[in-house]
Amino acid sequence: MRVLIIGGTRNLGPSIVHSLMSRGHSVTVFHRGVTRTELPRGVEVLHGDRSDFPSLERALAGRDFEAVVDTTLYNSRDAKAAVHLFSGRVSRYVFLSTGQVYLVRQFLTLPFCEEDYSGPLIAEPPREHQVDHENWQYGIDKRAAEDVFLSAAESGFPVTVLRLPMVNSERDHFHRIHGYLCRLRDGGPLLIPDGDGLPLRHVYGEDVVTAILASLHRALPVGCAFNISQDETLSLRQFLELLADHESHGRLVLEPAPRRELEAAGLLPDCSPFSDPWMSSLTNKRSRSELGMTYTPVSVYLPRIVEYFRNCNLDPPGYAQRSRELELAQQKMRPQSAGRYTDGVLIRPFNSTDGAAFRTLNEEWIKRYFKLEAKDEATLSDPQRSVIGRGGMILMATIDGQSVGCCALLRISEDEFEVAKMAVASGRQGRGVGRRLLHAAIEDARRLRARRLYLETNHVLKSAIQLCESLGFRHLDPAQVVPSPYARVDVYMELKLN
Repeated sequence: MRVLIIGGTRNLGPSIVHSLMSRGHSVTVFHRGVTRTELPRGVEVLHGDRSDFPSLERALAGRDFEAVVDTTLYNSRDAKAAVHLFSGRVSRYVFLSTGQVYLVRQFLTLPFCEEDYSGPLIAEPPREHQVDHENWQYGIDKRAAEDVFLSAAESGFPVTVLRLPMVNSERDHFHRIHGYLCRLRDGGPLLIPDGDGLPLRHVYGEDVVTAILASLHRALPVGCAFNISQDETLSLRQFLELLADHESHGRLVLEPAPRRELEAAGLLPDCSPFSDPWMSSLTNKRSRSELGMTYTPVSVYLPRIVEYFRNCNLDPPGYAQRSRELELAQQKMRPQSAGRYTDGVLIRPFNSTDGAAFRTLNEEWIKRYFKLEAKDEATLSDPQRSVIGRGGMILMATIDGQSVGCCALLRISEDEFEVAKMAVASGRQGRGVGRRLLHAAIEDARRLRARRLYLETNHVLKSAIQLCESLGFRHLDPAQVVPSPYARVDVYMELKLN
């Protein structure tokens, strides 16, 4: 079969080309020449702008095709041009549409089925609401293109429409999963809009390619439309937990924030692209029965995508704002900014000028009883990055403006912290500074919805152990815990928080 692919250089395109070539088909790719990609030897490549009809017509003059796969058509004008150019020349025309054609309909509930296409449309959003207006316009324009094709099908134009939700693939040019992976790997909190969000029912890119091949080879009536979608419906949290399970170097820490706050800061959609309010969820019953589709489970395709990006050293474009995301997350996680003042002792959050004091206070007790280890050095050399940047916090105790104590909460998981690097200057011990620090740390952990605090210490630090016991910490059996990275540790404790 001689197949023309319009587009074919981003996301799905190369996989479509390879699949067709591997089945012995002759493939021509028409694209603008803007996106560079490697295509198999033997593929004919034509350059031009498909929105410039004379350019498209000249490029295809004298060439015959049996089928067209159109991956880059977004409006009725280009649809009319395609019908004019290919009517009577091809036996199959596969048009990739979008689930967004349902999102501009009124009175629908998720998930959408093909029969939901017809009906009244929502009103145009105000143009000043840019995101909503752009997404509405995209759905309206795709519907207009579909209407042209489906009308032409009544006269025999051999179109098949495939409606796609978000497509998850290794070549996704929006870098959505790649962006989540980078944030998991840096260990910092992942900002998401608060609330439940929309259900995730996406599709794996290779399944879209399978649907295209089925549309080309099956005997289908002209003018059919099919939803192409995975079987599973997940919440955002479920998806991210699954992603974190497959990313061995990642850690999931979610920090919900009001959507308006994230939008005002310019952090959406990059900080959480699957929190898009314009995200469709589609049924797949018709494509399973009439196209013979079997969809790849999320648990199967997600590890493939994770593995693809495992050795990728390039950050996705949206990751450039990560420092601003972490700054906002730290503001939301910060302890009481005014501090807590009792009996001359002020407990306040760590700031950028506290690094030297944090190091000095901890080196004093570590060197007095033990020796400084590599893990100590990693934390003390850059507490902003190693503690706060990874979703934790540090409290400082001061008397008359002088730093006399400190305590860190290291983020273990979304609802667990480790109490670490707790120190009181030797000349200030016996005034209850340690008790105030630890009590404040427990308060802040509760405020951050933690369910458990964990700590490691050594049996020679009897006063510290007694303090922890008095505030409710209980000893753990060393045989039942993960070995500590510190050689000095031989006591393990935890506090369960209600």
